[in-house]
Amino acid sequence: MSNAPNSFDTSGRPQFRLGCQTITWDNERSEKRDYTVEAVAKAGYEGLEIGARFLDLDNPRGFKDVLDRHGVQLVALHTGWHPFLDQESPENVSEVDQAIAFAAEIGVPFLVMSGNEKKQAEDIESVAGLNDIGRKCRENGVTFCYHNHWWEIRDHGRLLAEIARRTDPALVSFCPDIGWVRKATPNVIDMLRVIESRIRMVHFKDYVADGLEPKDNETEFGQGIMDFDEAFTFLRGLDLDELWVVAEQWKSSVHHLPPEESIRANAEFLSTFSECHKPTPANSEFFSATERTETCQTRIPLV
Repeated sequence: MSNAPNSFDTSGRPQFRLGCQTITWDNERSEKRDYTVEAVAKAGYEGLEIGARFLDLDNPRGFKDVLDRHGVQLVALHTGWHPFLDQESPENVSEVDQAIAFAAEIGVPFLVMSGNEKKQAEDIESVAGLNDIGRKCRENGVTFCYHNHWWEIRDHGRLLAEIARRTDPALVSFCPDIGWVRKATPNVIDMLRVIESRIRMVHFKDYVADGLEPKDNETEFGQGIMDFDEAFTFLRGLDLDELWVVAEQWKSSVHHLPPEESIRANAEFLSTFSECHKPTPANSEFFSATERTETCQTRIPLV
């Protein structure tokens, strides 16, 4: 079971719920699939998100049993652009249909899709296909969200605005990756306002430096360039009853921590944006006892 409650207890709307994207384990997500569920639970998260390609999409109940055993909810399946808009399986059933059916079978609330820089640059009309996927999701009780990277944010958010304009708000919602937004521009809130009414969940990551090169200089939350106070102030103003806040740190950090320590540090940091209710496990190598106390007071994990 999960170690602690992880709904952010705020005085206003929305209620924040804490999730973890298992991308921190990179390509080990298939072989360590069940282990990552356990690790996410032990780190104190309420839910998790995972790439659909790392699951057996024909066996949703099997994975649901693993989730239930550890007291974790599957918040979202994450999909990429090409396999779901451009290809079909040999059985002539698209992978996106399989992912939607998987989600509907075990009550996964969100399907999240990332874009493709080259495809979108060559054929902007292709984004209209997101409406078809959103329609399939809605028919199955799943909310479809588009997830940005950096290329939608460049040029003052031109592509982000174009995607929003070409898609139906009733069919296509957004899961902004606020870390990627910050990596591309310091004007984070201006970009989020472009899609404000359509935000249904969010991703966070943090980077040690501005600029797109290198793109993989990620760090544990609160130690980089992301202004979390600014971001949470914006999120608290959303007209939602609840909002999943998902930590998405790719691989391990510039500090070379193992995934278990990275996700635990990020959970600890994010939980301080309400009351500091989630203790760090005593055997954590990342925080000393003094640092754990200071983290609750200052919101900044010290290294």
